[in-house]
Formats: sequence, C-alpha cells, structure tokens
Amino acid sequence: MLIYVLKTQLAPGTEGGFTTYWPTNEVMPIFDAAMKYKEDGTGLVVLAGNDYGMGSSRDWAAKGTTY
Repeated sequence: MLIYVLKTQLAPGTEGGFTTYWPTNEVMPIFDAAMKYKEDGTGLVVLAGNDYGMGSSRDWAAKGTTY
C-alpha cells in the first residue's frame, strides 16, 4: 500500500491536507478553509496532477473525503 503525504508551501511546517486561510493568515485543514471561503463568497480553483479523478466512482467515493 502506498501512502502519499501532501507537502505544500501554502502551510509551512505542516504535512497533509492543510492550507493557509489568507484573510486571517491562519493555518487550517483545507476543508475548513474551503468552507470559510464559501461563506465569504470567494471562488476557488483546484490545481491537480494529470491523474486526479482517475479511477472508479466507488474508489473516489471512498477516498474523496480524505482529500
């Protein structure tokens, strides 16, 4: 089993699904930041690799909540 660890420069010192919520400069889980941006009415863009979304719908239903 392969386990990928997301490393980003958007949330220094973290690994996994974290980002910076720029209006307050607060580091938080990506989902929480996305919900705050939604509340603010700020549109977002997803940047992903070539294989993002590949696989069966069952596969994505199982792992989508992880991402």
